[in-house]
Amino acid sequence: MDRTAQHLLGIQNALTDNLISDDQKVDKFILPDGAVMTAKADSVSPINFIHIDGLVVCEYHLLDQTAQLVVSAVGTQFENTASHVPSFRVIEILPSSSSPQASTNDISVKDMWATVYALFTLYHSQEVIPVVLSHTINNSEELRSYLLRSGLGRTAHAPTAPKEEIYLHRATFWQGAGTQGYHTRGWLPPSPFTVAPFPYIQSFTRTPTVISAHPLRPPKPKPGETLFKRFCPSIGETLEFTYFDLGNGSDTSEHLDSFHRWHNSERVNKGWGERGSLEKHRAYVTEVVNDPAVLPVIMSWNGEPMGYAEITYLKVGILHFLENWLKW
Repeated sequence: MDRTAQHLLGIQNALTDNLISDDQKVDKFILPDGAVMTAKADSVSPINFIHIDGLVVCEYHLLDQTAQLVVSAVGTQFENTASHVPSFRVIEILPSSSSPQASTNDISVKDMWATVYALFTLYHSQEVIPVVLSHTINNSEELRSYLLRSGLGRTAHAPTAPKEEIYLHRATFWQGAGTQGYHTRGWLPPSPFTVAPFPYIQSFTRTPTVISAHPLRPPKPKPGETLFKRFCPSIGETLEFTYFDLGNGSDTSEHLDSFHRWHNSERVNKGWGERGSLEKHRAYVTEVVNDPAVLPVIMSWNGEPMGYAEITYLKVGILHFLENWLKW
């Protein structure tokens, strides 16, 4: 079995075989900036610790109270009364006496983001995690503002819910909330390509067969630039998306060699139908690289190429486009 198949089997086993309970799970994470984080979910222990590079950055424990979030009932008397929505124990986050900010009882914003990451991984069956920030955290208001303004969490303003309670959302976390613009520990590494949202300005694509209006697209990444990188705790491997590097001139590259080898295999050729010479494949990728609407990327596990993909800008609002076409 090749390495790619082994990785896929490991992911499948991790998703289907839940042999470790949430209450006893110990996890080690490699954060996007290379820091090593360890955390444990233990409902028996009164205090749980989150370590980053061997230092305790914060503590947390489960309170003797539960909460539920019914979005359609927020602000009404029916909140916390639904029988179809699970209730979860509220987690209190506290500063650590041995943290790098121990003298001030602060928790940095990037360490708070890492804490949210740990909680969603440890309590992997919960789409929402109710938390409260201990009043012993000196910068608790800064952290509360960060969680709410970034979209990582929300509050439920109802008589039955404490106002300091924050509901963390798994969906917003995995959309990158609380990363860019707040700290440098996010999934997307800082670069001219990802440093800020690209401004909106109207543009057009005109070919013999297409006349399409769309926003001006940002410049493409540099060859070999990392677009996304994340350590996957379930299999202990790092997944990375890298912009395709064709090499210099007539010289080949690791990306092009892998692409050429894959397309000349019987299995890949059945799906893509691109079997051929190295120069044919160089011409194919060159055309994709020159297409402003497509990003060719190489996917890898721990730096070893394992797949090729094309990320494509799609036209949104087809009916609007057809209306404009008819008017034109």
